[in-house]
Amino acid sequence: MERATGDIAPLEVGERALAEGRFEDARRSFRSALAQREAPEAYEGLGWAAIWSEEEAAEGVDAFEHAHRLYLAADDRRGAGRVAIWLAYSYGSLRGQPAVAGGWGERAMRLLEGLAPGPEHVWLLAGGLATMALGRADTGEVRRLGRQAAEMARELGRPDLEAMGIALEGRALVIEGDMTDGMRLLDEAAATSIASGTSEFNSVGLTCCMMLAACELTGDVERATEWCERTSEYAEGHGFRALFAVCRTSYARVLIWRGRWREAEAELQRADRELAAVRPAARGQATAHLAELRRRQGRLDEAADLFAEVDGTRGALLGCAALALDRGDPERACDLVERYLRQTPPSDRAERAVALELAVRAGVECAEPHAVDKAIEELGAIAAAAPTEPLRALASSATGVAAAAAGDPDGARTSFEDAIDLFSRCGARFEAARARLDLARALRDCGRGDAASHEARDARDAFAQLDAVRWRDLADGVLATLVEPTGADTTARPPHRDAPAAARAADAAADLTPRELEVLALLANGLSNRDIATTLVISEHTVHRHVSNLYRKLDVSSRTAAAAYAHRRGLV
Repeated sequence: MERATGDIAPLEVGERALAEGRFEDARRSFRSALAQREAPEAYEGLGWAAIWSEEEAAEGVDAFEHAHRLYLAADDRRGAGRVAIWLAYSYGSLRGQPAVAGGWGERAMRLLEGLAPGPEHVWLLAGGLATMALGRADTGEVRRLGRQAAEMARELGRPDLEAMGIALEGRALVIEGDMTDGMRLLDEAAATSIASGTSEFNSVGLTCCMMLAACELTGDVERATEWCERTSEYAEGHGFRALFAVCRTSYARVLIWRGRWREAEAELQRADRELAAVRPAARGQATAHLAELRRRQGRLDEAADLFAEVDGTRGALLGCAALALDRGDPERACDLVERYLRQTPPSDRAERAVALELAVRAGVECAEPHAVDKAIEELGAIAAAAPTEPLRALASSATGVAAAAAGDPDGARTSFEDAIDLFSRCGARFEAARARLDLARALRDCGRGDAASHEARDARDAFAQLDAVRWRDLADGVLATLVEPTGADTTARPPHRDAPAAARAADAAADLTPRELEVLALLANGLSNRDIATTLVISEHTVHRHVSNLYRKLDVSSRTAAAAYAHRRGLV
């Protein structure tokens, strides 16, 4: 389109400033160009300058809409289609309006249909169709579109756009559980994108965000650290506050997984401040991660408040399920995790694995063996199809929980040992400590009190180092059930059916189940039924049933008498 002589200088100055990341200079130049003549190129440039400066996103959307109208008036379908893609991005990512974004995406496809392939078509494939497929977890479609976009970009000589296609394929592979090939592609994509020297900074942002999101799933803190620092350098160098914040949010989740909770909290607070200023609609991810951190720390009320802020998201659904189990409400946990799994496609293996392990723990507490078996079966299939250490660890943990509930402590022991080794190798400190506490219970039930005490103490120390106060107290509760009086025989023997009543009462502890011993120890330490439920992650109704059984088996009629028995026998 031929430009008037008067607007060549400010338009070119604006384009140069935009390419160099001098967004405020670019805005001023594009406004000068528009003061002379309303050209669609000037509005399009102003749109990106406003959005990338991240202070005037609303101005950017308005500018894109003006550009779209002017391109249509000039019968420039390619320009109109390209700007329709930018509007789809703006309404989806910046304003959180997926329906409007979808409408602009459809408009872009209609306008670009039949035109010779160009960068706009790559953006339509990678930034539009593939991104929407990723949102609905259709990983097969993501891989297909990613490869198609990369091939088209190579033919056009655009390595920055090729990197987007490569990253999409890699991201899909990671979701499917192929961590090795997926991360290899993502490393290539991120390196290519940052080094491409492109002036389309949004392609770099999309590629790097996919890399860091994959690091979240794999818990790869070393890779996440390297790429987070490289992406942060790029973002700060070009004034991308939002990219910087999203980058730090992803990094924080990896830090949570690796037990570096103080660092994670600092990253999340910093990211939240940035997002509040420049991308309020994107704050949900940082909030959900902070809620999960609070849950692990045992600050359950704070976690509940934070999850409520992002109610309606899948992350909040799974977080609230775990929170319900922490609060001793396994029935609600089962309901919530079932809802989460209904919304998470089978192709999203890594996300489903976390939920399935939680489903096993909740199902055991609710005495729902069919649901437990179903979850165990799917977890096993996921770990077989994608035998990565995090997925195998989750499968081993769940198998151990199910075996313990089924009365197979020896089978539970081997599963928990495997889970500890796998969680430790991939740096999941909290999960490893939890599996170690499970192992302590299994060893106790196998009659190996000394080994059980050793594991419970190690778990307690790990929770204390993490400042996971609630879980440290839970470990103390397990340790209380393992303390024996000096010189006592640790092998429990059931009393003979014909033994005198006094002898049966003296040896009544032999009749107590492992869970009843835990309840007795906590009761003797002065905990209420509600506190015991919270500590053991069971419902108050279940605690009441255990206390009633204790009264019957110990032949006592009060909490005081039961506590006195526990102290006499050295159980606390």
